Amino acid sequence: MKNLKILQLFGLLIFFISNGISQTIVSTDVENKNVVLEEFTGIHCSYCPQGHAIAEGILEDHPDDVFIINVHAGGYSIPNDGEPDFRTDFGNAFAAKAGVTGYPSGTVNRHIFSGNHAALGRGQWSAAANQILGQTSYVNVGIETEINRATRIATIHVEIYYTDNSPESINRLNIAVLQDSTIAPQVNGGNNYNHMHRLIDMPLGQWGMELKTTTKETFIDKTFTYTIPANTRDVPIILNHLQFVVFVAETQQKIISANGCRPTFVGSQPANDIALSKVIVDEMICDGEFKPSVEISNFGTNTINSLEINYKINNETAQVYNWTGSLQSLASKTVKLPVISYTPQGNNTFTVNISADDNEDNNSQAFEIVDASQGITWVELKFTTDDNGDEFSWVLRKPDGSVVKSGNDYENNKTYEFNFDLSPDCYRLEIKDENENGGTSLIIKDASDTLYTIDGNWGAKKLVRFKTETSAVVPTSNPTSNANGVSLDSYVYINFNQPVRYINDNSIPVMNPDLPVTFKDNNNNDVAFKLFMNPDKTILTIKPQQNFESNMVYTVTFGGGVIENNYDIELENDFTFSFSTGVTGITETKNNIIIYPNPAKNEINITNANNSIIEIYNILGNLVYSSENRKNTCTINISEFSQGSYVIRILYKNRIISKKINIVN
Repeated sequence: MKNLKILQLFGLLIFFISNGISQTIVSTDVENKNVVLEEFTGIHCSYCPQGHAIAEGILEDHPDDVFIINVHAGGYSIPNDGEPDFRTDFGNAFAAKAGVTGYPSGTVNRHIFSGNHAALGRGQWSAAANQILGQTSYVNVGIETEINRATRIATIHVEIYYTDNSPESINRLNIAVLQDSTIAPQVNGGNNYNHMHRLIDMPLGQWGMELKTTTKETFIDKTFTYTIPANTRDVPIILNHLQFVVFVAETQQKIISANGCRPTFVGSQPANDIALSKVIVDEMICDGEFKPSVEISNFGTNTINSLEINYKINNETAQVYNWTGSLQSLASKTVKLPVISYTPQGNNTFTVNISADDNEDNNSQAFEIVDASQGITWVELKFTTDDNGDEFSWVLRKPDGSVVKSGNDYENNKTYEFNFDLSPDCYRLEIKDENENGGTSLIIKDASDTLYTIDGNWGAKKLVRFKTETSAVVPTSNPTSNANGVSLDSYVYINFNQPVRYINDNSIPVMNPDLPVTFKDNNNNDVAFKLFMNPDKTILTIKPQQNFESNMVYTVTFGGGVIENNYDIELENDFTFSFSTGVTGITETKNNIIIYPNPAKNEINITNANNSIIEIYNILGNLVYSSENRKNTCTINISEFSQGSYVIRILYKNRIISKKINIVN
């Protein structure tokens, strides 16, 4: 939230002992080092509560000499929908510098005790802290902070005194702003876990500001002003829960000593000032129902026990919720509002207002909500990983939070595709990348359209909501209805837009299924045929027992009321289509297209079929080969095909040309 900061430097005063020292909050005596324990944690880290307890024990033993900074970073810190985001712009860089490989980890004054990295397991923190506390420091640090409640401006006063020379000509001054007492979920800690010492900002930047005079008896006095944002990553900043830690480091790596303080408060504060801090979307926006939550903050001096909340979507009638409870000064609370129904308009505006008080500038908010994308029950998920596929994971949930499907631990730079047969409902797809830079592409679509797509880096997390509905059984034919010049030895196919079954719930057999098909020529003569259903139950193959006659119109009717999909949607009406055949002699050469040899063993050659699409189907109607041909002559390798009868279909100049071939081994 760097754009929300206002940070000013009111001057730098450097005095040497010979001129006298005007220090007020820093000692000039030689002292031992104080400890900064940076604890790397996350709300989904199962062992982090143990780490918190160990750190609190170290602080309890050394209350004036140890300062804890809880840094939420890495994959365990990525929040789920509706959870607070405790990460900062600084955490991942701190973790990378420390060499963190597991959570919880910690650094003690960023000192490297062994190996190449400063990160330590929680069992090593206590001994490391005691070792640092026993060492003499060449620099002492003091801090005091004052906050104006009305303006939220913090005045930070820092004094530094060198009791000896630093081995580095340049040191770095750092200030960390921390927040205590944030109640939020924590794995193995429950939904009402008390998060303490949580890093929310570094006003002097990632690695602090340079101190260019680091010799013995140097005294440095600095005063900064810092405007405290109302929230960070939508988590409210509560003024009376703040603490400030200042430390001096030799480089980005080694902290020499530190100090800390809690602020004092000045400035007038209204008696009654309830702010509407934020709107929380923790439920699916689906089927014209929205279940919002709002966060209210008490910036007044009086404790609030009741509040009227008015809310609505678009221009529909507002609902009123009367909240009762106890909200103390400078505290915040999340209020779950009853479900509100509305007429979806694609993009919708949710507005909420609270009771009038001494400050009405923070009593209302408007929030744009988007209806979930709508598709049919067959949904495809397709994504491509980046250079760290093992950090990618996804989970598909229903509105009650139950997991429908999930996946993780993928290979690098590889495309994955999943097809789901979903019941009609609302769904929430959560995808995460522990490295926080996302994959390279993501597509969610149903049988007819794309529900969501994104290319490029999508960050640490993406949340996509969609809903599914039942769809009718829709058949199509091949040849298409009214097709002309159909090959005399063609097969006929009926394609269904989804798997089908008998209406008595029985599965349709692959060989000779009992289905109501009639096949007649234009003289009303029956055509003898056999039926085959592919294993996926989406293609019905009609195999004539003899070649068609030339220049003949044929009509096929499939009777409705016999099949249905997996959600009991029947094909109610008959499906009828007609086509006409070509003239005698085009079974070998059609429109100068030549297919040879037949029978074939290793190769099939096709000439005069440039700029066409070539497909090969087996006897069950399954597509076993498909390619786009731009050459005048193409050769297809069929050496891996099983022996049997196949149909070659060529889509050429808006016409479909089919020919039966036999493949022998």
